[in-house]
Amino acid sequence: MPMVRRFALRLLIALAAFVSVVAPSGASGAVVVRLIVFNDLHGHLEAGDNTIAVPDPRDPSRQALLRVGGAAHL
Repeated sequence: MPMVRRFALRLLIALAAFVSVVAPSGASGAVVVRLIVFNDLHGHLEAGDNTIAVPDPRDPSRQALLRVGGAAHL
């Protein structure tokens, strides 16, 4: 199983265990849940040579190249 899938599976199992321990039995009412998901990497699990130009924080009149892509940058 790829490393990212193993990590995601372990995270889901840990979350399920945490929720089952923390949630009181017979609890009623609404629970607010926020899901944050990163997906659609288009196969770019490893960082490539993809860059974008962004304003340089040290000199806003210039642009700096920022490497983008890949799960490693998450």
